[in-house]
Amino acid sequence: MDSANLLYLMVGIMGIMLLVPIFLLGPLLGSKIACQLAGAQITLIQLVGMKLRRSPVKYLCELYIMASQAGLKIKLYQIESAYRAGADVELAIRAMIKASRIGQNLSWEEAEQKAMTDQYDDYVEDNYGDPE
Repeated sequence: MDSANLLYLMVGIMGIMLLVPIFLLGPLLGSKIACQLAGAQITLIQLVGMKLRRSPVKYLCELYIMASQAGLKIKLYQIESAYRAGADVELAIRAMIKASRIGQNLSWEEAEQKAMTDQYDDYVEDNYGDPE
């Protein structure tokens, strides 16, 4: 193999090595940029971890942005763990926002528990009828 072909081969391999991370991290960069522009602090490592755990990154980032813009002190890992536990995270965040607007103090744990309880009650009612 002559030097020109070897050079083309090396440039091609380097190009592929540069494109692979771009294709893997590209969708995550959009979520990171959206969070940064909204003032919600998030790292690329957190996003990669969420992707590896197969969480819906874009949806959870939108909820995190909503919570941080409302001034709620909720961490992204709390939102993700509640989502993975089966809570209606959007309902919990909206409840906290409403509570803060009317001057009540609703903690994340209370809102998460209420969202899970409401979901469970709806499930039992839909699948097993009225308990009375």
